[in-house]
Amino acid sequence: MAPKTRDPRVPISKQQRFEIFKRDSFTCRYCGRSTPDVTLQVDHVNPVANGGTNDDDNLVTSCVECNAGKAATPLRYVSSGRPNDRARIFYIRGIVRNRFPGCDEDKTLHLIRQAWAAGFNLDKLEMHAVACSSWPSFVGKIYAFLPGAK
Repeated sequence: MAPKTRDPRVPISKQQRFEIFKRDSFTCRYCGRSTPDVTLQVDHVNPVANGGTNDDDNLVTSCVECNAGKAATPLRYVSSGRPNDRARIFYIRGIVRNRFPGCDEDKTLHLIRQAWAAGFNLDKLEMHAVACSSWPSFVGKIYAFLPGAK
């Protein structure tokens, strides 16, 4: 069996990186945070590991935290420019993280994924993330939906 080889990465030029940041208003496309509050990176929507390219339509602005959490998960955007369900899960986690500093981000992401897998509507999850007054209140809304969860 031949050893696994990695496709070489082609660096993104400084000019292209700046144009992507400018196009996305220097704002993370996943969680909505912007400079100077976060460090931004250019992220491949279709990861290089899966054959993604450096074409502008495959690049988005991402904060370090969202990009690290996404890893090699491919995300595709629907025609409206609104991210699909997988990207919305990270977006909702970002809302919770921004509204409730110090919340347990891993637990938040796990609960959002669990609720989504059980059929909880992502629009309602996003509404709860915005409307709840505290992180425990948000978690309580999810637990109320998930039978046997705690």
